[in-house]
Amino acid sequence: MQTDLLSHPFTSTIENFLKNTGSLVIIVLNEHLNIIDYNNAFSNLMKGCEKLTEKNILDFMIPTSSSNPFGDPSSELPQRLIFNPADNSTFSLDCNIYHLEDCYLVLGGNITLARDEILDKMSLLSNELINMTRDLHEKNRALSEARAKIKILSGKIPICSYCKKIRDDEGCWNKLENFINKNSDAFFSHSICPACMEENFPGEVDDEDE
Repeated sequence: MQTDLLSHPFTSTIENFLKNTGSLVIIVLNEHLNIIDYNNAFSNLMKGCEKLTEKNILDFMIPTSSSNPFGDPSSELPQRLIFNPADNSTFSLDCNIYHLEDCYLVLGGNITLARDEILDKMSLLSNELINMTRDLHEKNRALSEARAKIKILSGKIPICSYCKKIRDDEGCWNKLENFINKNSDAFFSHSICPACMEENFPGEVDDEDE
């Protein structure tokens, strides 16, 4: 880095690590909150921005309802800073701000998702929800069609005690098989039982029994 961050003679190894680490954002500001120096982690997050040195950090931040994070030099509580790079995306950092003799040292960690990443995840979840809804509609449609094809006979059915014809709602008497065919999905396959065979065709053998 170009600036001695803590006014301490860092070794080149430590300085190189601080400049190139991607897990810790380091920003150095002067008393007027102009950027003096920063590491690659902050530069990468501020994608699309030109050189940031000598620019005021507030110009890259989205105002929040909270008080000025740089206004209380005695506070060492983490501050949520929300940045707006040149590509109109946003990202937020949980930062510790230290007011040194003539500068501010900002250390940021716990980097949250950028707005574009959040939108991508929301879009993915939305597509999954749409697919699930579409599948549900298809299943409901198939169920409705199945129900429409099902005809169930229920209730009291008036039937003649002698000829076994059935009276419909219009008062007409219908053959049993005609009534069943009309009011259900069942159909008849005619045959002859052994008793009727013996009564009507005595001495003959039913082909089905051979």
